[in-house]
Amino acid sequence: MVSRIILVVIYVSVFSIHSLAQVTYERLLTAEAEPHNWLSYSGTYKSQRHSLLEEVSKTNVKTLELKWVFQAQSFQSFEASPLV
Repeated sequence: MVSRIILVVIYVSVFSIHSLAQVTYERLLTAEAEPHNWLSYSGTYKSQRHSLLEEVSKTNVKTLELKWVFQAQSFQSFEASPLV
């Protein structure tokens, strides 16, 4: 009985590690196929930081409103990606 419990614990441990990997390498390589999911820091491995979604267009961009602002307390250790 104890060996059966140990076997179940090992089985659950081994196969639960696989479920922790929510984004597979294959999904990262084909991230452009699912633009509704931002899978990496720059969106895709091409690092263009561009979304193919069309909710914001030339016709409705003028109706956008500010909903959130982040005001940092100090800029001494505040870093961002450079704009090129």
